Amino acid sequence: MTFEEILDQAVAMLQRRGRLTYRTLRRQFGLDDEVLEDLKDELPSEQGLPLYAAHSAILRGWSLTLQKHGTAGMEQSHQGLRAYQTIGAKLTRPWYGAMLAEASAQVGQVDEGIRVLDEALSDVDATGEHLLEAELHRLKGELLLTLPGEHDVAAEHCLDQALSITRHQHAKSLELRAATSLARLWKSQGKQAEARELLESVYSWFTEGFDTADLMTLKPCSMNYRRDDDGLL
Repeated sequence: MTFEEILDQAVAMLQRRGRLTYRTLRRQFGLDDEVLEDLKDELPSEQGLPLYAAHSAILRGWSLTLQKHGTAGMEQSHQGLRAYQTIGAKLTRPWYGAMLAEASAQVGQVDEGIRVLDEALSDVDATGEHLLEAELHRLKGELLLTLPGEHDVAAEHCLDQALSITRHQHAKSLELRAATSLARLWKSQGKQAEARELLESVYSWFTEGFDTADLMTLKPCSMNYRRDDDGLL
């Protein structure tokens, strides 16, 4: 194989990786459900490329877990993350943490999901990679609310942090997620008016994207937000 052929293969692989990584991010925001099957089929281990092999294992394991292959998927993701850490790579580790927490929740491993999120938040502090910091706090708040016992105060603190970070970053899509999670908690506490006011303040900003999953949760009710069937207001 010539150098040019090797280079062409490398470029093609990186392009494929980039497309699948972008689609995975879209799936986390409810925009590309079909990527789960594509990840399973299109991410073989990369021989001789440990960084990409670790990345592939994490994404493939996450997709398998969300497709109800919990044990095999979780083990593959954890193997990939351990390999990634062994290499010494730090970039995107907070994102991987969010993925593993989502997968952990899918299989009922809530404590493990919270542990992974705490580790990911430590990575945020260590690396300064704040892109998904708010989402990590939001996910932790959501997971705390699924534990037995009283965790409302700790969960509300996490959701408040998430909301504050999104506003500081002017990240409206993430702000909508954080506000929706906090509104659900407030609703369960009987704070209907506060919850409705919070959602109205965020929802009214949007002028497009109403076919996305997060906005469709609220869209059918216009500005009244009374979808009792999905747990909102």
